[in-house]
Amino acid sequence: WLCLSVCLCACPYVSVCAGGAANPAFQQTFSRKMSLDEASKILEIDFRRTGIEEIVQRFHRLHEINAKKDNFPGSPYLQRKVEIAKEVLEDHIRSQGGGGGQKP
Repeated sequence: WLCLSVCLCACPYVSVCAGGAANPAFQQTFSRKMSLDEASKILEIDFRRTGIEEIVQRFHRLHEINAKKDNFPGSPYLQRKVEIAKEVLEDHIRSQGGGGGQKP
């Protein structure tokens, strides 16, 4: 995931990330819904075979990896992408009538 962090933060979205969630451009970037395929790729899971419990586990792991640490500034952009991916997949599973494990 370090590669993903580097690749995404080196792209034109760097200016969007600069102010974090307080930046209006940051808010606008994430106001669009994400597709199921994109959400699955971000969390590296197959939404057709995955329950909510696994989605939540992947979310926590990826959110933690991209959190601010002593020698890493963190990536609010990637944290938000992971959060939206989790929400999209959870909503899809619930709309299909499946719980697939514990709810967050």
